[in-house]
Amino acid sequence: MALADVFDADPYPDGKSAVAVRTRDGASQLVRVDLASGAIAQLTTPSIDVVYARPRVNAGGTILN
Repeated sequence: MALADVFDADPYPDGKSAVAVRTRDGASQLVRVDLASGAIAQLTTPSIDVVYARPRVNAGGTILN
């Protein structure tokens, strides 16, 4: 599994996953990455109108961007 289009990861408080930015074909989105398997789950729809950068997860598990 190639994760070259996933970057700026920040771990969730549980340490099992991380929120990250994925940019593919010019579209940006937030994804959740399972740190054990590398599996990706979409958190937002890919968009060319919204650009995500350096998302962070607070202690309560809320994503800040």
